[in-house]
Amino acid sequence: MNADGVCEENSIHSANIVEDEEGKFVLQRWYYYEDFYSLGKRPPEP
Repeated sequence: MNADGVCEENSIHSANIVEDEEGKFVLQRWYYYEDFYSLGKRPPEP
């Protein structure tokens, strides 16, 4: 999204219809412009 909350053309995608009862998995990867302290660190277990 841009600063106005509008989806950018580079992130446009399409999805196929789920045709079976098992559903589907969606795999995503996030990229960050800058590092931050907890990036890549797992939170402690509850």
